Amino acid sequence: GSVYDIHEPSNWVFAGEQSEEQNPIDFGPLRQPIEVERLLLEYNRRVAHDYVLKARYVDGQMRKGIEDVHYDFLAFTMANTDLKRRDYESFEIEFNGTPTPHVSFNTAWVHSDSKGTNPGQFERAGNLGDVGSGVNIGVYLDRPPAQPEFWCDFGVAALGFDPATCTPLGPFFGGWPGASSPMSDFNNDDQVDQFDFDMFWQNLWGGLGAIDGEDGWYGKLPYAIDDLVKISGRFVIPRWKDLYISLFAQWASGYHDQRRGFQPLYGNFFTYSDNVVIFDYIGACTDFSDCETIETKTPVADQTFGAEDGERRGSRENGSFWTVDLSIGKVWDLRGRYGFEVRGDLFNLFDEQEALAFQNRATSSYGEPLVRQAPRTLRVFARLSF
Repeated sequence: GSVYDIHEPSNWVFAGEQSEEQNPIDFGPLRQPIEVERLLLEYNRRVAHDYVLKARYVDGQMRKGIEDVHYDFLAFTMANTDLKRRDYESFEIEFNGTPTPHVSFNTAWVHSDSKGTNPGQFERAGNLGDVGSGVNIGVYLDRPPAQPEFWCDFGVAALGFDPATCTPLGPFFGGWPGASSPMSDFNNDDQVDQFDFDMFWQNLWGGLGAIDGEDGWYGKLPYAIDDLVKISGRFVIPRWKDLYISLFAQWASGYHDQRRGFQPLYGNFFTYSDNVVIFDYIGACTDFSDCETIETKTPVADQTFGAEDGERRGSRENGSFWTVDLSIGKVWDLRGRYGFEVRGDLFNLFDEQEALAFQNRATSSYGEPLVRQAPRTLRVFARLSF
């Protein structure tokens, strides 16, 4: 052959072909817009001549998200489902004031709870992932529901199961030890039947969520911060020809994260649970009496968890962090309607360097910081208005 043979279609081979024949997807008959409900309650009160108190309650829900759902074995359907959802709830308090003509301030505290099965945007397979899940089509709900009876009622003999006798055939798919092998007795009941066959397929798609269980996908979202405090103030100094000083301080309780487990079928760190296992065996396994199936994990160097050990979404809270920004500037009124302003901004005044995100895939580098607060930065700003 030659390098030109690659242009000949008869030499092409599709691997994991995304086509109607190889990966059929039906469309649900009752497709409808995603349901979004929001509630806002706000109370404002002027507590003194120059002070205002605000209290605010916010509640938001997203239901009937669109996803390709694995309803029956190898039958994916694009549909609205309440299993794909987000919830947001917060209570906020603001206190603002102008105690003197030259001093003003704004303070705010927000306590919020932001949860969901997906963040509403493309989500990578871990913070270092190069692939991920789309907004409407992703890996969530790709696990078929547990249906041992499915194989006897509607089984497909080509996949290694004979619906006529309600027994597996095997071996198949490179992972089934064979229908007559005691190593196929995953539930250790001394027989190989539709229950073992179903367990194999369940584990193959394990951790991706299904209509019979979300597999840890619902939880605190990656941008969720439980408590946030902001304080800002502006001071004008008349004796210095109205030079102004602005100060902004912020404290946050920390972002939420979790360890992402490895999903063997898709070959990446997609899972939020530890229900993906590797089947191993104790005994000679010459017959059922001397063979016991056990569940194990792929070891990870220098770690106490296995590669398949994910955690429920948002089950960990990263450390709190704070920052202070300072601005100093002055405005000159020029002739007519012209004006000129010069300002210097110093961001992260104390050069805080708390870690904001960590390597969250179940590998040997799990827990290492990936993103820290931006370092102290000076910016000089000039503006001419006319």
